[in-house]
Amino acid sequence: MKQTQRHNGIIELVKQQGYVSTEELVEHFSVSPQTIRRDLNELAEQNLILRHHGGSGAAFQFG
Repeated sequence: MKQTQRHNGIIELVKQQGYVSTEELVEHFSVSPQTIRRDLNELAEQNLILRHHGGSGAAFQFG
């Protein structure tokens, strides 16, 4: 899976669940924790998600 696809998938999971743990994302996308942390940091820098210790949450209220 390419990075862009993974980023879009992370955003969709966060929209659906409101909060997703790093561990959940590692299992869901079958990548390393380092890869997920890097993805989350990039998405947070773009204000697409909020980073929390151990995972990420929605940057905005969806719906």
